[in-house]
Amino acid sequence: MSKEISIPIENLRIGHYVVGMDKNWLETPFMTHRFFIHRKDEIDALRASGVKFLTVDLSRSRLLHPEKKEQHPAQKEQADQQKSSDESNAPDWNSSERLEEVTIPEFEAASLLADTHVRLVHQYKKLFQSLKNGKDTPSASDVTFYKNALNEVARLGRSYPDALLFMAHLQSTDDETYIHSVNTMFLAIYMAITKNVPQEEVGIWGMCGLFHDMGKCSIPAMILHKKEPLTLGEWDIIKSHPSVGEEILKTWNGLPPIVAKVAGEHHVRKNGKGYPDQRLFITTDTITRAVMILDTFDALTADRSYRAGMPPPKALKLIAQMAQDSLDTQLVAQVIKAMGIYPIGSVLELGSGEVGVVIRHHIDQDNRNQQNFSLLMMKDENGAHLRKPVARKITWSPGAPPPVARTHNHSAWGIDWTQLREHLHLWTDARELPDPLSDPG
Repeated sequence: MSKEISIPIENLRIGHYVVGMDKNWLETPFMTHRFFIHRKDEIDALRASGVKFLTVDLSRSRLLHPEKKEQHPAQKEQADQQKSSDESNAPDWNSSERLEEVTIPEFEAASLLADTHVRLVHQYKKLFQSLKNGKDTPSASDVTFYKNALNEVARLGRSYPDALLFMAHLQSTDDETYIHSVNTMFLAIYMAITKNVPQEEVGIWGMCGLFHDMGKCSIPAMILHKKEPLTLGEWDIIKSHPSVGEEILKTWNGLPPIVAKVAGEHHVRKNGKGYPDQRLFITTDTITRAVMILDTFDALTADRSYRAGMPPPKALKLIAQMAQDSLDTQLVAQVIKAMGIYPIGSVLELGSGEVGVVIRHHIDQDNRNQQNFSLLMMKDENGAHLRKPVARKITWSPGAPPPVARTHNHSAWGIDWTQLREHLHLWTDARELPDPLSDPG
């Protein structure tokens, strides 16, 4: 049971679990509004952001220094003489102290990842608009912010990788450019984790995904969001964004060089038909080739101002075809294997007419050819929205009639991602669902 109390920032300590504050968390350096205090500099950052009072959950906190026992008056007076009045109630800080990472439940990891997605879109939009208006390049502290954010996403993603895929479906045609970059970042981190990339490199994969389209800050909005076919001149402007992005990112202090390289090469293709030039595909790095695929996947599945997105299973099928002459064949196979036939977030209609969203894959070690996944059922057989969505496990073996009648674009079928987030507990509960006695539909 939670035990939440309000405290002044002077009483905030390493190990406290923060669940609220007297300031919008988007105006602080933190990714979410719920987090552990790991280091003293995090408290300093909150204070610098203007936070004065916070709500902490004592039942979740992991304090490094238990409350001291009541001292004898003489002892207390002697101790007080060694501290200023402002420090008398504060913890005895040691800058080297740090709270060890705490394993969190999948439900909470998914919720925190959703918060982090919102925060990153907010920050990326500010950065994009700043560059678009000709302002200076980001400071070293800005770059550090993104590095810390990406490491946090990687940490949470290791707790619940499927949530990375689910969050990559969060979209809005109003902020499509920014959300696309954040989605590609989530997908890149997911891919790095599933490929067992060394832990210290996972954040770099995410950074390459986040900044791959930075060159679009030089493209007029009327071209980016144009509903009609582009003219040849407009298409030439679009094709300039990789080289523009590469040059922008080269000027940022603290960025690994590979980030700029990926931005410049993510539209190179195996058949030599990429842009902005005919660079050799063979010279591209693994990260670049992965971002090519993930960028394409999100671009195909996301709604745009000029067209609806493609269902994820259909997008993967098209990407498999593109592997023949455009994309890295081996990496495409790895992406499809990692995401499955019906990727997390796919909207599926069963033979019964019921509609649900894929929320988890289940691996049967005894029968790896069998497709097992869980759906969050959103509509009944008559197409009516369920008042209380329920999770259902689906089992299908190749050769048997497929339980899925068709796939849908989420917006065309009226699936609300905000509503889905309200049922996060069902995503993780799906792990424990029993095998069905028979396939529905």
